[in-house]
Amino acid sequence: MSFGKRVTLKDVGLEAGVSISTVSLALRNDSRLPEKTIKHVQHVAAELGYAPDPWLASLSSYRKSEVTGERNTTIAVLANWQTKDGWRENPTINKYYTGAKRMAEKLGYKVEEFWIQENGGEARTQSILYNRGIKGVLLLPLPPDVYEMDFDFSKFSVVQVGRTLSWPIVNTVTHNHYGAMQFTGYFLRNMGYRRIGLAVPAKENKLHRSTWLASYLAKQHDFPSNMVKVPVHKPEKLLKGPFLKWLKENRCDVVISNDPTLYDYMVDAGIRVPEDVGFSCLCMEEAEEMSGIHMKSEIVGSHAISLLHMLMMSGQRGCPEDPMTQLIEGAWHLGKTLAMKNHNIHALA
Repeated sequence: MSFGKRVTLKDVGLEAGVSISTVSLALRNDSRLPEKTIKHVQHVAAELGYAPDPWLASLSSYRKSEVTGERNTTIAVLANWQTKDGWRENPTINKYYTGAKRMAEKLGYKVEEFWIQENGGEARTQSILYNRGIKGVLLLPLPPDVYEMDFDFSKFSVVQVGRTLSWPIVNTVTHNHYGAMQFTGYFLRNMGYRRIGLAVPAKENKLHRSTWLASYLAKQHDFPSNMVKVPVHKPEKLLKGPFLKWLKENRCDVVISNDPTLYDYMVDAGIRVPEDVGFSCLCMEEAEEMSGIHMKSEIVGSHAISLLHMLMMSGQRGCPEDPMTQLIEGAWHLGKTLAMKNHNIHALA
């Protein structure tokens, strides 16, 4: 055999002196074959370096499901908010859904929304999905202060978009919030800012597993001596008065936040942005005039469906023993709320 040629069932059969069908049965440990034959064929296959073709395996699985009537092209989108359309008030979740739906349709799936409260709770919703033969579940972000679900995912392939569910642990696709803060700190430092302040509400910080705060403090640890380590402003709610007091006391030359309302607070107080103080937003949905990180939430939603499709095709159901989290990078957008204080942006301070 030539170098690089994939070893086939036929190759294994010729070497082992058996038929292709016998090779296929032996590699599946089929009890219809003698144990001696199974071990012989498997030994030959290992010696030749045989590995199944993933495309053929997927096609075989598809054909089998068609014959047995198991295939269902519906992906259930689960929402666990107090009202049916509560999640639609969140622009990020809306974009998750838009990206997910577009990718699902591209892959040949139809998307159906299931509001858990409307269906009589988690156990009842689970039963409905199972009885309808639905195999794939996309879990939308949970509402604030909700971190757990009493939902048995064992019969479904499941992916959550956005990392809000703490238990049970499922595969996740979300933004790289830690990386977003690292990018932000890097660019602000190279633009010449020296008093970089972070203002985020405590609830939002907790929602994102404190990744913004951890990343900011890690960045502060690397600050040179000519930079000031500004204390974090982390109240329960970002109110105008306390925020402006913190800003004045610490003489920040730039503020990082997830809440663009702080920009309005500064402008209303007569602070010129970016001439007096710069502003960088951690999670912009639209890259327009404001500076900061463009989140690309539709991309996150589409990747969540791609992962879910892979799990469904490979028959992986329930909560994984080795859960994965895919992090989608945001993009830096200079915008108009930051000023270049250091024109040699390519050189570290």
